[in-house]
This record gives sequence, C-alpha cells and structure tokens, in this order.
Amino acid sequence: MWGFLSTIALGLIAAMTTFTFQARSWREKNREDIRKDERQAALQTVELIGDAFDKRYHAHRKLLGALNTDDENLEVMYAEYNKEVDAWMTALSRISARLSVYFDRESANSFVYECHDPLKDSGDGLQLRYRHGWDLSSVDTAIASRIFPNLQIARRNFQRFQRNLLERVENDEFGSVQYWNNTQHGKLEDISVLFLVSRLFGVAK
Repeated sequence: MWGFLSTIALGLIAAMTTFTFQARSWREKNREDIRKDERQAALQTVELIGDAFDKRYHAHRKLLGALNTDDENLEVMYAEYNKEVDAWMTALSRISARLSVYFDRESANSFVYECHDPLKDSGDGLQLRYRHGWDLSSVDTAIASRIFPNLQIARRNFQRFQRNLLERVENDEFGSVQYWNNTQHGKLEDISVLFLVSRLFGVAK
C-alpha cells in the first residue's frame, strides 16, 4: 500500500517538476520575444527622433545663414524652414507618445524641455530677424541675439539625450523590459522567484 502511494507521490512530483520547467521555459521564450520586439521599437523611436531633429536643425541653420548674408533665396529658405517646423510640430506628439511607451514619461518631458524648448526660443528670434531685421525693440533684440546660442543648446542637449536613450537600450532599460526583476519599480508578477532566490544568496544584483 505504502509503495503504491509512494509511486503516485513520485509521479505527481515528477509531473509538477516537468510542468514547472515547461512553464518557465515558455515564460522565458515569451519574454525574449517581447524583449526583441520592444528593443526594435525603442531603436526605431531613437531613429525617428534623430531624423526629425536633424531636419529641423539644418533648416534652422540654413535660414540663419541666409539672414546673415542677405541671401537672394531668403524667401524660399524661409518657406522650407516653415515646412520643417510644421513637420516637427506634427511629429512632436508622436515622439512624446513613443518615448512614454518605450522609455518613460520623464524621458518624454525631458525631450520637450531640453530639446524642443531651446529650438522654439531660437525660432522666435529667427522669426523676428526675418520679419524686421535688426529694427527691433530692446526686448526683441535680446531674443534675436540668442538665436545661435539657443540653437547650440538644443543641439548639445539632443546629442546627450539621444546618447542616453541608446545606453538605456543597451542596458535593457526600455519598455516593459526595464521593470522585469525590478524590485523598486516593477510589479510583483514581473519579478521571478529565481531572481528573488538569487538576491537572497547574493548572486543577482
């Protein structure tokens, strides 16, 4: 009798062990698929931001150069500049949304404050220069004098911002992946038992 019960118990243990390993294998495969998909989406977001910024930045530089040299094609360049500004503003909400999804809300806010706002400030001065030259009030002259410095601030901030995003992708700090086994910000269901045991014995960081 006891032998029969022992056989059943061993069979149940073996079945449970097999199920546990199969479930873990499926979960790890599913997570790897998610990691690949979200990594690609995160990199596409960085590429989208870079393309949008470069187009806006170079149109800005071309118009500024034309203003400084009284270029005969000034009106054409101004039209091209406005086209890129419109494209930038159209892309801005999509960029912010993708940053929120594939990185976090803080990154979306930082992009606006660090990259968009200096561009806007520089663009305000550019508009004044195009419409009025240097026949400006003291307040407007101060704004126009900051065209190039604000543009450079936007460029430096963007380069740093873009570099930070790429580092985050390299370190798996993107999308839902960044919350896996994250005891500070992750959800309980995103923390594996194996990770907790590893933490207990000082194996995992």
